[in-house]
Amino acid sequence: MVTAMDEAIGNITQALKDRNMFDDTLILFTADNGGWPTFAGNNYPLRGSKITIFEGGTRAASFITGSGIDAKNKTYDGMLHAVDWMPTLVSAAGGSISNPDMDGINQWDNIRNLRPSDRTGFVYNLDDKFPPVNGHAAIRDGKFKLIKGFPGPYPGWYKPDTAEIGQKIKEIHYDLKNRTSWELGYMLFDLDADPTEHYDLSGKHPEVVSKMSKMIEEYKKKMIPANSPGNDPDSDPSKYDGFWTPEECKVMRWNPEKDKNNGGWIPYFGNNYPLRGGKITVFEGGTRATAFITGAGITYRNATYNGIIHAVDWMPTLIGAAGGDPTYGDMDGINQWIFIQTLSDSARSEFIYNLDDTPFPLTGKAAIRSGDYKLIEGYPGPYPNWYKPDTVYEGLYNKSLYEEQSISEVEFKMYADKVMLFNIAEDPTEHYDLSEKRPDIVKNLQARLDEYRKQMVKANYPPNDKNGDPKYYDGYWSPGWC
Repeated sequence: MVTAMDEAIGNITQALKDRNMFDDTLILFTADNGGWPTFAGNNYPLRGSKITIFEGGTRAASFITGSGIDAKNKTYDGMLHAVDWMPTLVSAAGGSISNPDMDGINQWDNIRNLRPSDRTGFVYNLDDKFPPVNGHAAIRDGKFKLIKGFPGPYPGWYKPDTAEIGQKIKEIHYDLKNRTSWELGYMLFDLDADPTEHYDLSGKHPEVVSKMSKMIEEYKKKMIPANSPGNDPDSDPSKYDGFWTPEECKVMRWNPEKDKNNGGWIPYFGNNYPLRGGKITVFEGGTRATAFITGAGITYRNATYNGIIHAVDWMPTLIGAAGGDPTYGDMDGINQWIFIQTLSDSARSEFIYNLDDTPFPLTGKAAIRSGDYKLIEGYPGPYPNWYKPDTVYEGLYNKSLYEEQSISEVEFKMYADKVMLFNIAEDPTEHYDLSEKRPDIVKNLQARLDEYRKQMVKANYPPNDKNGDPKYYDGYWSPGWC
């Protein structure tokens, strides 16, 4: 993810520079919460994790750079809450918001001039649901922080060398049998003196606990109850060609020929039935994906578009929708905007599913679609079957499915010369291999694959960059160039 973000931000900043817009742009990059230790996240020496109300779950790093920032290469230590960003950025752009009921505070002048923050307190969380699995309630007032009730399932301090994928870090779950102790309990910390929350001062300062607990009750009077609607039977996939929908959303939908980024992953509750295969295969279950589009320019509402669309078509299509010129030399994508608008036949008749000429193509070697026919060449990926929904549910890790991800060198060689041919128009679930019946089509499609191979750009898998080591960035991972 860091590599992908690095590339994406680099592309954006370069585009701004190429268009002489960089010097007039303000860039804000911010996390939304702390890291999750069981998934390689790290907040040490702060206490806790994502989904807790300790500082490790709620303090987050940000940086801001660009037009209007007078203090360069500096650290701002003033108190800032996420809700402050909207009025702050509006002010940075020359605007203003006058709403006495707004939670956010305009901090623009404070940030750019390194002045003290105008904020002295905030609410971390107020959870009126039961059980409060991510933390019940917490509030900050000046240097003091009060936690009321259950703080969340990660109450410890997790050093970086313990934060590895697969590392079992003990979670502390809400105790339904002893809920009174959670609901009535308090923890009080002086964050100026103890930012890592080692020393509970609730016994030493009962007057502060009393004051801040009353503040929590006042906030509760103003809070809007959380809205977590139940399942809606009107969104049943059986009513929408097999797709989940929020029902009230009146949109144009795609058949599963088309977008999302891939099919569902079978061992992780994904389902593509009746299509064959799963994510990380070149079967339709791993490559067909759903999308919907709605808004300005969509002529037909509540319609399904059945034309072939590839992921690379989206960029020129959206540029076309915005009135731009999406013609760029050797671009792979096709502008499909007019065809989507009018429900006309797609301009695309051919595309590549995958081309992987490495010795061990773990997610499928090669596949191509041309017209109605699809050719798979070599190893197709680790999920070659049809997986009904009732075989995949939470808590079930089907061993036979999971082990399909492993394949030996011998098995790769067994697949080396194997081909499969399907008529996707007549057999979208890929039950009937036609390779022996139609060797002429196999030959033509293999020739097309060879043509694409001549044009393909070699895959780039750069090694880890030592310049991104957290020890250079106060414990945070960095792509190295920042």
